[in-house]
Amino acid sequence: MSNKILIVAPALAAALALPACGSSSTTGANPSDAGAEATPNGNPNAATTDAATDAPADAPPGTGLDAGDGGGPFGFPVSNVSTVPAGDGGTPGHVDITQSCTFDSVKGTFSGCGAVGSGAVFGTAATPNGSLGVLYVHDLTVEHGATLSVSGGLPLVIVAADQVTVLGEISVAAAAGVAVAGGAAVDGTTGKGGGTGAGGLATGKGPGGGSFCGAGGAGGNGTADAGTGGGAAGGTTYGTATMVPLLGGSSGAGNSNANNHVGGGGGGALQISARNAITVSGSISAGGGGGGSSANTSGGSGGAILLEAASVTVSGALAASGGGGGPGGGDATTDGQPAAGGSASSSIGTSVGGNGSAAITVGGAAGQLMGGGGGGAGWIRINTATGSATTTGATIAPSLGSACASQGKIGG
Repeated sequence: MSNKILIVAPALAAALALPACGSSSTTGANPSDAGAEATPNGNPNAATTDAATDAPADAPPGTGLDAGDGGGPFGFPVSNVSTVPAGDGGTPGHVDITQSCTFDSVKGTFSGCGAVGSGAVFGTAATPNGSLGVLYVHDLTVEHGATLSVSGGLPLVIVAADQVTVLGEISVAAAAGVAVAGGAAVDGTTGKGGGTGAGGLATGKGPGGGSFCGAGGAGGNGTADAGTGGGAAGGTTYGTATMVPLLGGSSGAGNSNANNHVGGGGGGALQISARNAITVSGSISAGGGGGGSSANTSGGSGGAILLEAASVTVSGALAASGGGGGPGGGDATTDGQPAAGGSASSSIGTSVGGNGSAAITVGGAAGQLMGGGGGGAGWIRINTATGSATTTGATIAPSLGSACASQGKIGG
């Protein structure tokens, strides 16, 4: 079964027996995606929303992004997406983010962004692996000093008919135990890890870190002065190098649902597909969250970043590293360095959390005593016409050439 989404007009959806984009149908979606409808156009901060099908402005309406022969109006089949939402029938335009603000990947709304331009078109659609939020623009610029933070629970796909330029930052990163954009958080009732690669728990020992591409570190073994590891294992690794399907990272674990006992959230998932060019001199962050202030908490894994365009130039940072293990583990950063595991002393000794993944080291480090393991690396993928992006001076973590970051050809 194909992992691409198909966003179709309501009449065509009925003919094909497929759910229309933005409809309340949850066919093929995870239960948590139920009710994720497009925001009404009356909201002044909302992207234009609709269930219709459209193509880039210079392509025949209804062509979609993949003509079936590997072509389509982009000249290549866009990963995970077959067609784009058309809003009220207008064409996508320029979107300019000049100040730090948020975009909700479920509702399709900008918040605190000021005037962003007139060209954002949004829709949601179900896939066999859950729903995706799809934001369609002609071109998008995140200016110097501005951060576009994604909220909402759906992985986000940004499709640009021309280009995307990131001078500031786009973030789908987790913050401590809070996950966004398809990243998994800990269970709100039990404190157990969330996601396919959730960190493990073991009585009297430290929890394991969240895993995605890279494995989370093991927790400490509960015995003072016994070295690192020996506790609960990190989660199971999963996902694919091509990032089809588009998935988010998994959380660490904790021994309860109290705030200071919650493991770090998994990094979210972001795909940017542009017809012509993507330029990143700022940063794109999909890092995992750090473990809580208590021992018995572990770091979340990094998330997923997929960039594809005829030309991709990165001189800034792409980061999908894991968070540090608790107690007091750090959130993943964009500087290529591992998020530090925290430490705390008690009557039985000093518990130390393992560091998160970074650069060429894709696995999280083990914890000590009751410390949690660090989160493993997420995935990074860059697809271009030549199969080789320009990355001079870039900071990419996990590093290109590692098991968790790779390049390919668009449509390859």
